[in-house]
Amino acid sequence: MNDTHDTHTPQQPARGAQPEAPKPEVPKPRKRHAIRPRWLRITLKTLMWLVIVVLCLPVLIYIPPVQDLAISIARDAVRKSTGMEIGIGKFRLSFPLKVHLQDVYVLTAPRDTMVRAGEAIADIKLLP
Repeated sequence: MNDTHDTHTPQQPARGAQPEAPKPEVPKPRKRHAIRPRWLRITLKTLMWLVIVVLCLPVLIYIPPVQDLAISIARDAVRKSTGMEIGIGKFRLSFPLKVHLQDVYVLTAPRDTMVRAGEAIADIKLLP
């Protein structure tokens, strides 16, 4: 009786035998979408992103850097359309709709002062 241990060693090919050729790779099956037409998937993704952006805008307007950007855009639009120069030192919108303005001035085209205020606070009601 020979004591043989169960050790697994890979079998070597016999002399003169050709080594096995590697099997060709089987291509993976294509991913199947629940919505098959590509144009419909693209349209739905576009609509989804539009809804997400529209829902995020009210949240973004409460962030101070976004408020500063909005004020600079509005100030430039008023200057182009009316010729008036508007200056706002600080603009803050707090929840739900309370507007704080500091160092506000409005100058007409011939540089007459229409408004000069150190601080202006407005509480806007959504429903009457």
